[in-house]
Amino acid sequence: MTKQQEQIKLWTTLVNTKDAISKLRQRELKQYHISAEQTGVLSILRRVPGGLTPAEISRRLLRDPSSVTVILNRMVAKGLISKSKDKKKKNLIRVTLTKKGDDLYSQILKRMCIYGLFAVLSDEQCQQLQACLNTLLAEATGRLKWPFEITTGRTI
Repeated sequence: MTKQQEQIKLWTTLVNTKDAISKLRQRELKQYHISAEQTGVLSILRRVPGGLTPAEISRRLLRDPSSVTVILNRMVAKGLISKSKDKKKKNLIRVTLTKKGDDLYSQILKRMCIYGLFAVLSDEQCQQLQACLNTLLAEATGRLKWPFEITTGRTI
């Protein structure tokens, strides 16, 4: 097998694995009536008590700002987050986590399918996988010139 064929095989395995885990996660989140993207927003906001702007959220999620606006509006309607004018810069909107959103995220964290899924890997395999994925993420976002800080360990 050539180097290119090996890389294509690796890429295919990575995409198929991501898709299978995403489907498991979607099935799991369905009981909470929340999407993986919305869970990602809850995770990000939980780590930033003062909240973030929609643009900051879109950069951290690697999503287009217009799609994040739709997600945020749905979350406001559910009472999971709130939007308010920034206290220092009145032309900015600040998004913060509500108690309802924080409580829901706590429930979700207790019952995540990935706990059992990653249990099939040893601690060393998990560390190696994390290191490899961090390297690929840094390379891909660097090539995209993506203006965001890479946050590893993001829980969605």
